[in-house]
Amino acid sequence: MSHEIRTPMTAILGFADLLDTEINAEIDDAQRSDAVRTIRSNADHLLTIINDVLDMSKIEAGRMTVERVRTSPVGIVSEVRSLLRARAVSQGIDVNVRCDTPIPEFIHSDPTRLRQILLNLVGNAIKFTKAGTVTIALAFDEEARLFRFAVEDTGIGMTQKQLAHITRFEAFKQADGSTTREYGGTGLGLRISNSLAEILGGSLDVESEFGQGSTFRISVDTGAVSGVARLVPGEAFAESPGIPIHRASAPKLPKHVLAGLRILLAEDGIDNQRLIAFHLERAGGIVSIVSNGRLALDEVRSAAASATPFDAVLMDMQMPEMDGYQATDAIRTLGIDVPIIAITAHAMNGDRGKCIEAGCSDYMTKPIDKDTLVSSVESWVHTHRRRNAA
Repeated sequence: MSHEIRTPMTAILGFADLLDTEINAEIDDAQRSDAVRTIRSNADHLLTIINDVLDMSKIEAGRMTVERVRTSPVGIVSEVRSLLRARAVSQGIDVNVRCDTPIPEFIHSDPTRLRQILLNLVGNAIKFTKAGTVTIALAFDEEARLFRFAVEDTGIGMTQKQLAHITRFEAFKQADGSTTREYGGTGLGLRISNSLAEILGGSLDVESEFGQGSTFRISVDTGAVSGVARLVPGEAFAESPGIPIHRASAPKLPKHVLAGLRILLAEDGIDNQRLIAFHLERAGGIVSIVSNGRLALDEVRSAAASATPFDAVLMDMQMPEMDGYQATDAIRTLGIDVPIIAITAHAMNGDRGKCIEAGCSDYMTKPIDKDTLVSSVESWVHTHRRRNAA
């Protein structure tokens, strides 16, 4: 774990140092762009590790919960294949999809956790396959009321000793030390996937042959699917080797979409203040900044009594003197109707509900995506104005 955390941190800090003012003049535009891409890529990797550690903590504490909603297995597989296709292509391998039996059009499961399992297993299969293919196979066991996924690869495989070691599904463990050194990884993915499969009413099983490849089979409970339409193998997938996904491109926001909007940012972290304010102001917003909930309450109350109230409030939920929950509740108690968007580092189950219960209009988790930030503010202000005009 120390290696897995320190490796991306070394790249992030090192390339940030490279972009320092004194060195910046000595590098060209291509090197500068490469440095930014490297920082972003390693930061994404580090965030994945953090999310895995948090998931493992929830599982071990018995706090992991799942939902049971209408879920399309074909849609989940389509999305996973689409998300990982570029990585596979870069390694010169194909990701195929196969349907072995008629399958229900939808099941009752947790699409987020099911997607997480498949992203981990298919991602691992791609990582450990230097040539050949990775195949996702689907099947439905009606008698056992289980939906089965198999992730098959033609990768390096495992010896029987390595297989016995890996199927204990222990945290922070891989097949052996050489695997860790060559391929990296925290050893958390399989432990999390196994635990999630069990929580979803199924299991995770592994078969492997050294030098020939591996097959990871997961099953999940389908819930009641009587009367649900069945898709036969030829119909389940539009074309071989898989399902293409055609997503409409997200409309690009106008450069000054927040032009003239008065926004209060309540955030106690100096660096976060600078970053969030930069994105808001770049989109045309007029930003005021306070560093705790008490000051936020004072600013909102004062502005509401004037001719220039705030159009939106971005509220960090963990601040000194008065936190975001207390400040938001106090603002609502005063009867002030302004969109309040919670910004929090808490991303656990129930945190969103806690923010909404306090009176927030919406909820965003750190790290903040700049496009989501701007579009959320614009959307809530627009909705608020339209509602008041009705």
